[in-house]
Amino acid sequence: MPWQKTFPLQINTETLSLVFVKKLFAVAVSNVAFVRKLFPDNAFFDKNIEGICLKILKEEASCPGTCKVVFWLRGCFDAIEKKYLRKATLALYEDPEDPKTIMETFSFTFKYDCEDGASMEMEADTINLPRDERVKLQTKNLLNTILTAGKMLGPLPKKMMLTMKLQYYNTAPGDYVPNGFKIDENPELTFQNDPINLKIGEIDTDFHNVRMVVHTIPSLVVASPDKLKSAIEVIKSKTPSSHGITIKTSNISHTPRSTYQPTQPEMEEQVEEEFEVCCPCGVNSDDGVMILCDGCGKWQHAVCFRIIDDDDIPQSHLCNSCAKNKIEMIASGSKVDSTLTNLTEEQTKHICLLRRAILLCLDNDILSANIIAKCLSVESNVAKGLLNRLIDEGALKDIRGRSGNKAVLKAHIEAVLIPRFFTTNQTSPLVEHEEKDNADKVPSTSRGKRGRADEASDLITNTPIPEINDITSATEDLEISNDFNVRNIVLLSQESMDSPKPSKRRRNYNTVNTPIPIAPR
Repeated sequence: MPWQKTFPLQINTETLSLVFVKKLFAVAVSNVAFVRKLFPDNAFFDKNIEGICLKILKEEASCPGTCKVVFWLRGCFDAIEKKYLRKATLALYEDPEDPKTIMETFSFTFKYDCEDGASMEMEADTINLPRDERVKLQTKNLLNTILTAGKMLGPLPKKMMLTMKLQYYNTAPGDYVPNGFKIDENPELTFQNDPINLKIGEIDTDFHNVRMVVHTIPSLVVASPDKLKSAIEVIKSKTPSSHGITIKTSNISHTPRSTYQPTQPEMEEQVEEEFEVCCPCGVNSDDGVMILCDGCGKWQHAVCFRIIDDDDIPQSHLCNSCAKNKIEMIASGSKVDSTLTNLTEEQTKHICLLRRAILLCLDNDILSANIIAKCLSVESNVAKGLLNRLIDEGALKDIRGRSGNKAVLKAHIEAVLIPRFFTTNQTSPLVEHEEKDNADKVPSTSRGKRGRADEASDLITNTPIPEINDITSATEDLEISNDFNVRNIVLLSQESMDSPKPSKRRRNYNTVNTPIPIAPR
């Protein structure tokens, strides 16, 4: 079938580009649904685009789930037309009672008015082509890669839930919610395991940019690491030697509280633009919960400032450096960690690394110097010093017959170390003095590369889920079951995430749809 039967032959105006983007989005989502076997074969019709055999979703009465997905797409089209939509993400999860824990996502990032400075990473073989030829080649590459990814990914569980989440640019009105979506009360998403991130493709029309990335847990990948890397570009997180975390837009609005972000590997559409990380622990890489200093505008690890709980998140945060020269911000309500203000730079590094190491204990049953080095992005000598300090503090004990590995004593950590190192009440001079003494016991640090495990570990990133502005989710999520004749709609209550003031919370989803049942073929 000729190209023009599906897409515009020329894309020389913004209107034609808009038509192209909407059609591309629908075709891509349809083929994602097909290759992941979300709906029965009769829910699709065939389409051949210049030799590429594709499947397109149809509104099939016998399969209500497809009607719902088509309804979601129409809501996305409205947001694209208004230039509000930044990212649309299809998310698959297994437990209807736990929609935050996901197994696989397919995310599409959109940019507009590209001549005004928006740019994307161009494929080498398309850079010098005329626009229409470039768009055609990039489109065919993206569609072929979707089909290839389907062969690399293994079968989904027997029953799954499907939802779509949307993220908006700050130009979207605070109350904007397209048809089929509503404000998400639980925007955080967490993968069951560190995901493998696959770049499917990106397309530049000079008026719009579209980029597609897949994130899936390693157990769903059936291809060998070598075969996967040879067929699809695997996105890796940046090493600590990079001074930035990669995020697309700088302003986030309509999410509550201040600068909280859940720990989470997500959807790395975020490889082009960077926010600067400058943390007093000396490890300037994005890791875990990140907060933004309102004084210097730099991102920092929340744990380094004793922030490990929602209740501790301030409306305005100042780092220890800004606390010394931004007195007026403190007077107006910005919060500082008083335990760091009187420490030297080296002492501050020590105590912040210790805090990160203590928090790391809560996520692990066994720790070693290698694990600490990899998870905290520090060099081996620093990791060994932290390991010894944790032993001295009673957080770890030896395991018989397992040299180098230490058992984590979580009860002691929660009962003694967490209250001691993370209390956020006004700190007395005595406690500040103890913190300073504790800081002197930890070895100095320098930024080190993450440790390497096996070959497959190269495919796994620890980068959190990307920054999201205004976000909505579909009003109904789909349950996928083996019985294609049963399509029960499961409605999940979700409240507004709107905030009256712009927030610096990153990587949350604000707009969702309630899950719908689907059954992988």
